[in-house]
Amino acid sequence: MWFFNSFKSQSPIMASEDLRRLRAARGYTKASITRLFNFSNNENDVGLSAISDLETKRARIEELFKDYEQCNKEILALDEADAEDVEDYEAKYYNILTILNEAIKNKSSSSDAPSSDAPASSCKKAKLPTIKVETFTGKYSEYTGFINLFKAIIHNDRSIDNVQKLYYLRSFLANEPFDLIKNLPLAEGSYEEALKLLEERYNHKFKIVNEHINSLLDINALVKSNPANLRQFVSCIKQSLSALKNLNVSTDNWNPIILAILYRKLDIYTSRAYQLERDDTEEPTVTEFLLYLEKRALALENAEPSPTPGKSHHKAVVNVTATVSPACSYCKSNHRLFDCSKFKMLTSSERIAFSKNNDLCSVCLNKHNGKCRFHFRCSTCKQAHNTLLHPDSANQPQVSLISNLGHNGVLLPTVRVKLYSRTGSEVHVKALLDCCSQSSLATTKLINVLGLTPSKDNSNIIGAGGKSTDTQYSIPLDVYSLTMPYRVTANCNVMEKITCQLPQNAIKLDAFSIPDGITLSDADFHQPSEINLLLGADIFFQVLLLEPVLGQQERSAQPVEDPASPHPTVVNTKFGYIIGGGLPRQQTSDKSKNESSVCKTADGFFAT
Repeated sequence: MWFFNSFKSQSPIMASEDLRRLRAARGYTKASITRLFNFSNNENDVGLSAISDLETKRARIEELFKDYEQCNKEILALDEADAEDVEDYEAKYYNILTILNEAIKNKSSSSDAPSSDAPASSCKKAKLPTIKVETFTGKYSEYTGFINLFKAIIHNDRSIDNVQKLYYLRSFLANEPFDLIKNLPLAEGSYEEALKLLEERYNHKFKIVNEHINSLLDINALVKSNPANLRQFVSCIKQSLSALKNLNVSTDNWNPIILAILYRKLDIYTSRAYQLERDDTEEPTVTEFLLYLEKRALALENAEPSPTPGKSHHKAVVNVTATVSPACSYCKSNHRLFDCSKFKMLTSSERIAFSKNNDLCSVCLNKHNGKCRFHFRCSTCKQAHNTLLHPDSANQPQVSLISNLGHNGVLLPTVRVKLYSRTGSEVHVKALLDCCSQSSLATTKLINVLGLTPSKDNSNIIGAGGKSTDTQYSIPLDVYSLTMPYRVTANCNVMEKITCQLPQNAIKLDAFSIPDGITLSDADFHQPSEINLLLGADIFFQVLLLEPVLGQQERSAQPVEDPASPHPTVVNTKFGYIIGGGLPRQQTSDKSKNESSVCKTADGFFAT
């Protein structure tokens, strides 16, 4: 270490010479690390090395990495613009250390084998299969299983330090979970912080329960009953119900609801057979229903004809060949069109156009001559066509009437709400509550700040005077109150701009009195601000709070000078009190006439 410390006593004139020497020293250290990296990744070299040799190399890599870090610190002190890729050599260091530790551990355990006096059978050890941790991509229902397995294999292993545990954890994450912790430094304290971030983000019982319930609602319908389809159907139901019970969700009284959902998924023959066989004097249960399906699957298996030698062998081969799924006519993969995820991502108009252009049957989505042998109907309108070809309601025009945008005599109610970005940070947004809009809206600017990716969704927004605007994307946003523990999900269409700054002109607060003892959701309601979120009528009427009837004087923000003039009304909501309505005449601030002063107060949202 004397080599690095000696540079600290150098005069500033020698800085360039010191920098050259430090970079040369770092280059030598990097070359040594690379040689050890190549050695450790060669299975033959590691396998033939003695334990003492591996331990020496382990001590050497630890010493080299300390020198490498010291070099970087000294270089950064002299040149802050140094572009060294530290992350690459950190990864090499942890890779080398992991391989050497595992090799030393394996060789040590093998050296503890019984002596030659012991029976030959006792010298053999069964090699257990390697446990593979599936990559966690952010699905709530998979988080509990992932984190429990990770803790059992990695977290509870005392031979691994926290830095190595963090390295393992990062290797098992992808997409949003990886982005959540990727900026944490590879340091001792970062591991616990990473576990905490994942726990806060994904251990949400409400979300997990919802995913399991949705899996019941979205389970594939049985178009034709055969043993494989029935057993898969039963397996999916049991998995979802067992997961709900493990989450302490009481499903004992859900029998009528679950059975009503599952009846709709059965083919007509299975449904008819179940209704004929069940006991009409007893209330049906899910357990009884699943038992019947398992018995039916077993009966179908036993009823399948066995091949006759000589004659039916060729026929059996032909049948097997005929049941192989043909290539999808849309993406050319080995599945049917109605199972194609890419086809489902299209808008209904695009799916209908594709079906017509390729002469596909509107019922089974296949090509055939004559009448279709299937008789199922659209689950939405009950007409004789496939549900995927039903026109989406999302393609029908939605009305969005932002009230009185151009009139300075009316104050529109605004609220301050909280959103969470992709990285988990809070973002506070000024939103407009609009009881005249059928849809909620969000600006592209807000979506970029949140770091989220909207879904493709073509919609037509009709405004005042019949003017329409096409939007191509939508996204669900969880909107949180800043005044009470409340959250609501708004499905927002994404557009470049919602409206102008609101209010259009600054309002003098001394023009009227606001009742005492209330907390306004938007304390800056009187200042012109950018609007990046609009919450439509479905949200507006959810957040209104019913209160004891107040007197007109208590509920209204009365004008100070002229009580008879128009005045706004104060209303309580789950976001806090909002204020809106008619304004006293000529109560806009003189400052509002200055365009530059309005721009300075336009802070539609800010990150915390």
